[in-house]
Amino acid sequence: MGPGIAQTYAASGYEVWLYSRTEKTLKRAKDIIFSSLQFLENEGRIENGKAAAERVHYTTDLACAVQDAWYVVESISERPDDKQKLYEKLDGMLSKDTIISSNTSYMDIFELMPPVRQPHAVIVHWIAPPQLLPLVEVVRGPQTTQEVMNAMTQLHRTCQKFRFE
Repeated sequence: MGPGIAQTYAASGYEVWLYSRTEKTLKRAKDIIFSSLQFLENEGRIENGKAAAERVHYTTDLACAVQDAWYVVESISERPDDKQKLYEKLDGMLSKDTIISSNTSYMDIFELMPPVRQPHAVIVHWIAPPQLLPLVEVVRGPQTTQEVMNAMTQLHRTCQKFRFE
């Protein structure tokens, strides 16, 4: 899901930093994104796949990936311990206003998120394949602010993924 989500944001004009723990998975993600963008351009669904591909930056350094980020998407495995460890690590790296979203389809991430992050936490569940289907599900947590919900709605409208309210 991560490469498809990154590709969607990049194709919508956003600079994206894609993090993975290994070079091998980053290379696979880059190949998937390049191939998919090429396909979409050939099908006339996007205009400049090369420009979109150039907006995706790849790194195995988490701090580099989230430096100065206003929005972070988490799409790691559906294991609560792994998600909680990542959220705690991110908490030490991000500004207090950075929005953190999870692509989970069933997990209550709000129980796993550090308390200080609660107002800026949201689930943005992408429907697979994310670069093709025009829909995301946005779920607020008990403390998620309306400003965060507005930002997520606007972002995903820009990406042509949020058509229903």
